[in-house]
Amino acid sequence: MSVEIIRSISKEEKKEKKLTKKQLTLLMLVYRFRFVNSKQIAQYFKQSYLSAANSQLTELYERGYLGKCHNSTYRIQGRAAEYYLTPKATPVLRKQLTEPSERELKQSYARPTASSRFISYSLALFDIYLDLYRLYGDRLDFATKSQLNLERFEFFPHPLPEAFITLDAETEKERHFFLEYFDDGVSVGIHSRKIVNYMKYKENGQWDDTGKEFPTVIIVCQYPALLKRAEKRVRYLDRQAFSEISFRLIDLESLKNLDSIKNKSWIDPIEQTKTIL
Repeated sequence: MSVEIIRSISKEEKKEKKLTKKQLTLLMLVYRFRFVNSKQIAQYFKQSYLSAANSQLTELYERGYLGKCHNSTYRIQGRAAEYYLTPKATPVLRKQLTEPSERELKQSYARPTASSRFISYSLALFDIYLDLYRLYGDRLDFATKSQLNLERFEFFPHPLPEAFITLDAETEKERHFFLEYFDDGVSVGIHSRKIVNYMKYKENGQWDDTGKEFPTVIIVCQYPALLKRAEKRVRYLDRQAFSEISFRLIDLESLKNLDSIKNKSWIDPIEQTKTIL
């Protein structure tokens, strides 16, 4: 084989295949939720078999755009691999994002050292999004921290909510929500600092400049037992602060089992009743 032919083959090997629209969408999902698995990707793209999602994730992993958490422990537990962005994806996302957050893009460098709690937390947020989208469809706008970590959103509470949700109403005005997720990784007392933070935020009047009604605070709890503790804590703190904030609480399993937006499965801890969102 001649030297010229070898050089030609070498150049072809170095050429990077252009990413497809679906691959770009997948990278954007990882950017928004930080960690994803094949089951979630299959649900998002409405794929009947996990093999298609596995294939899509594997290709981006092999091309260096995604990293992967998976070892012998995962196999023993029957746990799917979790994927995160690598620095190679940064310039791609910078081009795709209308308003890229450099603070968030730099976080991809730290993903390989993320704690197991952070990974589980990220996966839970994606599950929450998927369940809400199943219920509300395109009426749902779900902006995660990755999309809110911008200077023009400095009026949001700090630390930022896990997500800022907007629901386009079918007949009435749109509604807004701050979303928080309470897991069993820390005590409800530590989680309750977020509740106090919202009460102080409302009292400071920072939201008033938007001209919109103060968002309802949604708290999704990992387990029913934690939900009960969180309900009591919200009620206690509200009595202390007279915050006049609307709260809605639910646990992950109940949210997953919701089959209609009219189901009264959300808890209003102040009125101590079950209601719709």
